[in-house]
Amino acid sequence: MSALHEEFLQDSSATDVMTFDYGDALEIFIAPAYVALLCKEYGETFAEGIRRTMVHGLLHAAGRRDDTPAHEAAMRNEENFYLNLWKEMFHVKHVGRAV
Repeated sequence: MSALHEEFLQDSSATDVMTFDYGDALEIFIAPAYVALLCKEYGETFAEGIRRTMVHGLLHAAGRRDDTPAHEAAMRNEENFYLNLWKEMFHVKHVGRAV
């Protein structure tokens, strides 16, 4: 995943998700091992982390950015909104992570 991150965003740091929007198609790449590390860091289960990462990727596809602290906070709030909606719809236990 770091190689993709470097190639397409010129950033060699680790990342959990990369979204490619082709207009008529969408690809979301998720790095499960990195998601697992983030889950440990933030006290989420792996299932919660994967759901959050999927939502995060979809938000990028919808044009949301997380390149500034304000954008990151707004995106985290939106992630929590959709994850709580998921919880209500499917009775999944989830506690949102604060920025």
